[in-house]
Amino acid sequence: MSDWHALDDAGVGNRLRIVVHTSVPGGNNNASPAPVPWQTAASQMKVSEGGTTSIVPNLPALEQTDLDNGVLYETLIQVSSSANDTPAQRLTAVQTAAGVEQARVGSTLAKSLQYWGGNGMAT
Repeated sequence: MSDWHALDDAGVGNRLRIVVHTSVPGGNNNASPAPVPWQTAASQMKVSEGGTTSIVPNLPALEQTDLDNGVLYETLIQVSSSANDTPAQRLTAVQTAAGVEQARVGSTLAKSLQYWGGNGMAT
C-alpha cells in the first residue's frame, strides 16, 4: 500500500499532482446516541462528496477496497519544485508534502467526523 501516487506534471512548470492516502483510525467517534466507526464515517463522507473511486489509474484492488471501506482517505495535492532540483530533491519535496497532507487530513477528519452519524430529537 502506498502513501502517495504521482499522477503528472499538472501542466504548469515543475508542479506535480500527487494523490495522498491517509490512514483512518479504527475505533468509534462521539456520535449520539450510537457512536459510528471512524472508517464508516470517513467512507460515508467521501461518498457524499462524490464517491470513493480513486483517481489513480490502475490502483491496486486492495487499496481501492481500503478507500471504499474508509480505511484510507484520498486527497490530491500539487507539489512544486525548481527546474534545477535533482530527482532526489524532488522526491524529498514530494515525501515532505505528502506527510504534511496526511497530518492535515488526519486532523481535519478527527474534527469533521467527531459527531458524524449522530441523531436525535429537538426538545
